[in-house]
This record gives sequence, C-alpha cells and structure tokens, in this order.
Amino acid sequence: MLTLPVAFRVLAVLAVAVFVMFRQSRFGWHVLAVGGNRKAARHGGIAVKRTVFLAYALAGLIVGLAGFLFAARQNSIAADTGIGMEFFVLTALVVGLGGFVPGRGAVVSVLLGFATIYMLNNVLVNSGYRGDVVQFVMGGIILVILAIDVRGRKNRHRLLASTYLDPVALTLAPVQGMEGMMPDEITPALAGATVLGTGLIDGPEDVLLDDQDNLYCGTRDGRILRLSGPEFQTAETLAKIGGRPLGLALDAGGDIITCVAGMGEVRVTMAGAVTLLADQTSRTLISVRDDRTIRMAEDLDIAPDGVICVTDATRRYVIENLGMDLLEGRPNGRLLAHDPKSGKTRTVCDQLIFPNGVCVTHDGKHLLVASSWTCSILIFDLADMSAGQRVFMSGLPGYPDTINRASDGGYWIALAGMRNPVFDAAMTLPGVRRRMARQVPPTNWLFGNLNIGGVLTADGQGVIRQALWDAPDGPLYMITSMREHRGAL
Repeated sequence: MLTLPVAFRVLAVLAVAVFVMFRQSRFGWHVLAVGGNRKAARHGGIAVKRTVFLAYALAGLIVGLAGFLFAARQNSIAADTGIGMEFFVLTALVVGLGGFVPGRGAVVSVLLGFATIYMLNNVLVNSGYRGDVVQFVMGGIILVILAIDVRGRKNRHRLLASTYLDPVALTLAPVQGMEGMMPDEITPALAGATVLGTGLIDGPEDVLLDDQDNLYCGTRDGRILRLSGPEFQTAETLAKIGGRPLGLALDAGGDIITCVAGMGEVRVTMAGAVTLLADQTSRTLISVRDDRTIRMAEDLDIAPDGVICVTDATRRYVIENLGMDLLEGRPNGRLLAHDPKSGKTRTVCDQLIFPNGVCVTHDGKHLLVASSWTCSILIFDLADMSAGQRVFMSGLPGYPDTINRASDGGYWIALAGMRNPVFDAAMTLPGVRRRMARQVPPTNWLFGNLNIGGVLTADGQGVIRQALWDAPDGPLYMITSMREHRGAL
C-alpha cells in the first residue's frame, strides 16, 4: 500500500469515506433526498438550504484537494490547467450512473465509470487520435447513454410494476346485508347534498368539526384549512404541514392530531403550531426486520387512556401508488399505538391488508379498523391488542375508508368506491394481475371502481341499517370521510 502513489491512496480513503457517508450518515441521506426530490425532502423536515450549502462546501473541498494533488504531480500550475477535465468527469459520471440519475450516491459504479473512461481515453490518445476526436467520442457516449436513459424513463413505471409488484390470490366475501339498499334499488339520498368549499379545497381526505362549528380538513398541497361555521363560506390556512394530511382527530386539549402521508403523526394547535409526534416505531434490540419508518399513516383515533391508534396502511407503496397495493392484495399494513406520555410508538398488529379508517367504539373497549381491499371491518380489544383482530363486518358493497361514531350508538362508514364482479374475480387470479402489469400500460390497468360514493350506517352488532348514495352522475363519486354534527352529516 505504501508503494502506491499518494493520489491513489487519497482516492481510496475518500471513496470509502463517501461510501460510508451515503450509506450510514444522516447528512448523506439528506444529500440523496435533496438530490432526488427537493420538495419532498423539505416536506420531510430536511433543512434543504443547509444541506445544499454543506454539499457545495464539501464538493469544493474535494475539488480543491484534487487540484492540489494534480499541481503537485505536474510540478507546476497555470491558469488553463485542468481545462477539458470537467467533460471527462461528466462522461465518467454518466457512464457510471447510467445517465443523469438524481438522488443516487453510487460510489463503486462511479469508480468503475471513471476507470472505463480513463482506459478508453488512453487507448484513443495512444492510437494517435487528436484531442477533438477524443472529445467527439466522449460526447457520443453521453448522447447514447442519455438516449437509453430517456427511453427507460418513459417505461419505468411499467418496468417497476412488473418487477416489484407481487400479487397474491385474495378472495372477497360476497356482498351481504344490502338487500334493497344498493344504488339501483333506492333513491340517492346524497344527490341533494350541499357542496361546501367550492373552489377553496383541493383533495380533502378527512373532515373535523369543533364546538364552535368550524370545519377542518387537509388539502393535497399540505395544508390544514379551517372553514368558519356555520355557513363554511370562508377558508383560512390553519397550518402548513408539508406532507398531505389524511386522518384527523381532536385530542383532550383541543389540538388536532393528524396522519400525514410519508411523515407520520403530527400535532397542530389552534394557533397553527406544528409538532411531529412520531415518524417511526420503536425498534426492539432483537428485531431483525427494520420496519421503523411510518410510510403511509392513513387514519387515527384516540382511546380513552389517551393512546393514539394509527393505521400504517402499506409499507411498500407511497400515496401516489396506492392502486398497486390494491393490485398486490398482500397484508402490507399494520396497526400502531402511540403513547403521548412516553412518546413511544409500537406496532400492535402486523400483516393487515390495507388498514384504513380507525374508530374507538362507543363503550371505549374496542377498536374498529377498516380493511379497504377486503371490503371488511375488523375489531380489536383495546385491553388486549396483541390478541389480534376479529371480523366485525364483511361483504361490504364497496371499499371502506373512514369510520366514525353515530349519535344513535351505531357507526358511519364511508365507501371510497363500489366493488365490481370483474375486479373481484381478478383478485383471485394473481397471474392475471401480474401479466397485466407487465403487458398493459398503467393507464389501462383494471382497478376497483371509483364511480358512486356512498355512506353506510351500521349498528353496534355490525348490521347495516341504512345506505346513502350519490347519483351515478353526481360529484360525490369517492367519499373518504364523514362527520355527524348537530343533526347534519
């Protein structure tokens, strides 16, 4: 090792240091996150400006060290020293990474790219080709790789789906308990509903009301809005969270606890202050599987003892790709419990199929959880969550989303879409769904219907008592939540 050139030894040390930085350090993860998606990194709580500044400072330090070593090797330096080397570096990076790939820190592949271009450059020069010919070859290499990269990006969604999607057979219980209550059998009660917040709200998932009749909901662009009651004609931004707020609940102190996609659990005060409660679960010393990150916090409710029960709907997909979780049909979700007193979050039940809405029962002894893709409602014993789930309702006519308590002792259940016999059959055939993902463009994939929005009411025994539907051509084709408040829904 001591007989090797100093520059090579420095290269080896720096390569190992950068490799460890990207793999093991928080700063390295932040650099990759900012490089991959600056907006998402900001939403995730990363100090983007500081990370960019430190990244440029580190790059400047490394370039300065390289210049010092190059000057020492040449025994001289001039104003034009190093001109053209930036093109050499760019070509080597493109070859090593396979294109302009943001958010990647691939030290080994970049070193291989540099070695390849270095040897090719030496072959061309030693063969007698002029410098402009060498530059032309380097430019041609970049264009070829970028052309391949662009073509790959156009089909990346289909490629990822065909390689990552791992569907299994899922048999759903037939629709039951809906005699005389299906959309084509009764008058659409929701067709006469008043639409609130027209032009003010984009993508609300859950809705919440306080004692002053103010209405709260999240938006697609990462805000929580407050619509002043009782007319709800004006809206103001209560807080800017970053990630998309989904489930909402009021705690004993009057603050809003919300699930934020990709971030976890967040507390929002009525003054607009935002505090992150949890973004990962507590990992035990004997745990082998690293499942700490709360990837898709969907909904929550607060138990009588103050523990916050949260559904982490899927650990494999983000909110933009939830349809792939449906196509997969696997138990990728889990139920979490966050104790505000200790600040710890633990997994209380794993291997659930897209757990969505959460609701503490009227007696405060049980917890209802909507399993959207199985069209069923599960029930847990709050005193013994480790005992697992039992089926409270099954054979629902659509995909259940949020569950909320009703004033008559029963429960409201939002249906985000209606079931389809064709798709029900496809869920029993994983091979069909796998071939579809490989051979059909994503825009033509078969999915569950989002056509007629509905709300069901069920009693304490899980018997459906009423169904409220929108008209087939109405605006409420996807209902994700509801609240009963002062005699209105």
